[in-house]
Amino acid sequence: EGYESRLRSAIREELTAFWEAEQPIIGLFDEGRLLSVACLTGPDNAAGAGRYWHWRLKMLLTTGYYGTRQMLEKEEKIRSAMPAEKYHLLSFIAVHPDYQSHGLGHLLMRAIDSVLLEHRDSEGVGVFVTVPKYETFFSDGFYQKVAQVEIANKTGQVMFRPRP
Repeated sequence: EGYESRLRSAIREELTAFWEAEQPIIGLFDEGRLLSVACLTGPDNAAGAGRYWHWRLKMLLTTGYYGTRQMLEKEEKIRSAMPAEKYHLLSFIAVHPDYQSHGLGHLLMRAIDSVLLEHRDSEGVGVFVTVPKYETFFSDGFYQKVAQVEIANKTGQVMFRPRP
């Protein structure tokens, strides 16, 4: 199988893990077709160091020890850079390429705000950004850079938006 097929499979696995853990998933659809999605981990979730064991095992079997260790190291660095104790983490956000630049990302951001308003114990939402144009997207959504993190020779910004 090719890279795109493996990528789609990994995304399906990640969405399934979020669904099974009853974490917030926001999807925008057009007649049953998923156009964009955002996945959050909640402030009461044991994700990160205590991330789902079945997910870790699948990661270990598909990406090997080194790839799994890098993923767990990344999660720990992001978590320790957050300026809050109880927060949501935007773990995944995507808009289908045919629908980018149509405002769907901004709709997802507003939906994320509504999730935060439903969880009074959440101090805000954090995200790890490795692509400069996405830094701009999140900055426009009032996310602030709180730390620069390097993981496996890849540098990114930890950004945080306090609860609205």
